[in-house]
Amino acid sequence: MLGSPLAGKRVVMVGPVVIVDVNIEAELRRVGARTIAASQTLAECVVACEREKPDLLLMGISPHSLSESVSAVTEIGVERVGFIAGIVLNLDMEAEWQLRDAGVMAIFKKPFTASDLIPALEELYRQRHPGGKSA
Repeated sequence: MLGSPLAGKRVVMVGPVVIVDVNIEAELRRVGARTIAASQTLAECVVACEREKPDLLLMGISPHSLSESVSAVTEIGVERVGFIAGIVLNLDMEAEWQLRDAGVMAIFKKPFTASDLIPALEELYRQRHPGGKSA
């Protein structure tokens, strides 16, 4: 898709397959984004973000990984990643605020489809980077 603010963006994905699935990666490719790293653990994610400095980090976050996710986001920080989005499963509002306070810029609650997620990510990325500027 031409004109997507995600075109040419480099993406790191982390999380269990039930939260971050291959359909999301396929939809990102369709709009011209490129997954440069996919990890199952937050430690791998931190290393990938330090090494690659991606434009977008998609994190799958569940209640049992909340404190580790908050720590990872805090460690990674926006200076290493242009935009951090969380895909959450069964988190309450307090947990979502913890993620936002740590630096997660957008939270998407399951269930949704990959084709629902991409337009939302595009709009949020446009708002954060007016004029198509990268992170």
